[in-house]
Order: sequence, then C-alpha cells, then structure tokens
Amino acid sequence: MAQLLHGLTLLLTAALLVRLYLEGLHARYRAFFAVLLFELLAGLALYVISNRPKLYSEVYFAITAIGWVLQFLVLSELCLLVFEDHPGIRAGVRIGIMVSLALAVVIPLASLGLAPIPANSKFPILEQFFRFHQSASFFLTILFAGTVAFVTWFPVALRRNIVFYCLGFSIKFIGDSTLLLFRNATFSDGWRRTAGVVDMLVGLAVVCLWLLWLNRAGEKPLVSVAQILRPQQAGQALGTLRHLNAFLSRVSPKSGGDR
Repeated sequence: MAQLLHGLTLLLTAALLVRLYLEGLHARYRAFFAVLLFELLAGLALYVISNRPKLYSEVYFAITAIGWVLQFLVLSELCLLVFEDHPGIRAGVRIGIMVSLALAVVIPLASLGLAPIPANSKFPILEQFFRFHQSASFFLTILFAGTVAFVTWFPVALRRNIVFYCLGFSIKFIGDSTLLLFRNATFSDGWRRTAGVVDMLVGLAVVCLWLLWLNRAGEKPLVSVAQILRPQQAGQALGTLRHLNAFLSRVSPKSGGDR
C-alpha cells in the first residue's frame, strides 16, 4: 500500500512539473517548482536505497533538513505573491519573514528541552529528530494559517493559481503537523505506520489538486476569497486593507521599490 501510494505520488508530481514547465509557470513560482522537483528526486533516491537501512536513514535526515529550508522559501514566495499589489504590506511581510526564520529555528530547539525523550526509548536520536520535525512543521503551519486567515478576512485580489497554491500547502502542512503530533504521542508501531499511510494519502490528494487546477488559465482571473465568503463586510475590510497598506508604505523605506 505504502509503495503504491509513493510511486503514484512521484508519477503525478512528475506530471505536474511537466505541466508547470510547459505552461511557463515554473518561472513565476520558482520556489514551488523547486520544492516539487526536490521532492521528486528525493523520493526516487529513497526508493532506490530503501533496502539499505543505514544509508536510508542518513539520506532521509538530510532530505528532511533541506526540505525545511525549501518549505520556508515556499512560504516566503507565497506571502510575497499574495501581497504583490500592496507594496506597504509586502515590505512588512519581508521583515516578518526574517523574524519568522529565526523563530523557526529557536522554537523547535526550545521544544526539545521542554519535552525530554524518555530514558527507555530505543532510538533517542530518532525521537529527538521527529520532535524537532513536529515543532518546525507546526510553526510553518501557523504561518500558513495566518496567511490563509488574512486573505479570508481581507478582500485581496488573487490569481486563481495562487489560491490553490496556498490551499494545497495549507492542507499539506496541517496534515503533516497533525500526523507528526499523533506519531510522537503513540508508541505503537502499527499506529505509526497507519499515520505514515495517511500522510501519503494527504500528499497524493494535494498533488492531484494542483494537477487539476494549476495552469496558465489560472493566471488571468482575479479571485477575492473574502468577497466570496464575506460579501457584506468586503467594503469595510477593503478600506481597512488600504489604510494598513498606506501606513506600512509610509513607515517602511523599502515599500516603494516593491511595486
């Protein structure tokens, strides 16, 4: 089951990469394209060395660490795309991204000290790794959730591709962090394997979502999630958004160069 899901996800990821490249979207969504390409190559590498446990674990740790960096770059790219028509907010987001980068390292490290590994653990280093992984994923999930909450409350006009880009990663990060929390909370190997299969299903569903909806046509229509969900309050929220952008434009020296 797990091998089937893994192979199908890799196949559809390759198809998505080809679609993005042929339609020229790889140049606009560079971090997104890089993450997909990395996940494809990493998945193939892990499949090839799956019968060599020691090498597999070492490569897996390295891939996961690189994945954290790439995921943060995706978050940065997404935030800047969401606010590309609001230079003041965009400048404030740049500062927030730098602060978040520091917190993304400090908070997971601090969590290791607050939740020590049990003395009877068979694989203490592995347990520490998954604890760190859980904290880092949870922190990224909060940042993504904040972005989603902002575009849901304020009528920010977005390309359809950006909406599904954001939706896909939100589902992915929420799923990853929830399943990692569940994995770290149980000591049953059976339940941990089940969590791994569910994680693969979530990843496969997200790739299918992107494959169905991300295309060149998605660059043309502008969609406001807030106007769809909260049409009565859209006017007031738009005024607040403009005031916020104007204020940040005045206080940030870099906002004028982001247009």
